[in-house]
Amino acid sequence: MTERMQTLTTTRRIPTIPTIATIAAIVVLIPVIVLAGCGDDRPTASPAPVHPAVSADGSERSTKALSDAHLATFNRGAGVMGTFAFEDAEPIFAALSQELATELGPDHPFTRDAKRNHALAILNQSADGAQERAIAILDELIA
Repeated sequence: MTERMQTLTTTRRIPTIPTIATIAAIVVLIPVIVLAGCGDDRPTASPAPVHPAVSADGSERSTKALSDAHLATFNRGAGVMGTFAFEDAEPIFAALSQELATELGPDHPFTRDAKRNHALAILNQSADGAQERAIAILDELIA
């Protein structure tokens, strides 16, 4: 072997066991340290939402709570709208607003929310007359 080749082979550094162990420790410890701060921050169960008994103008309002079934239906309709399937969300909110109007009253905030989402589901459709139908529902809410 020539002297130059011998110099090249002797100057090459081969990783030693301590170096490999250090790299492995870094690779393992960094994710552990980062994930250590990720606690369980899930919210605890809360009672059903209840609207205040008195409105801003001083008149009394219903304090009836939204049932779990109605809340699940509301969330399902919102999820369907989140996938831009507005035609599928329309009947969900139509039925929900009818049920809430019967059980909580037509002016209850949850009934009005369901009607507003019903109108939004219609408004976002491209069918002929959809905008007019949505405006009619929104006019009911304003009146």
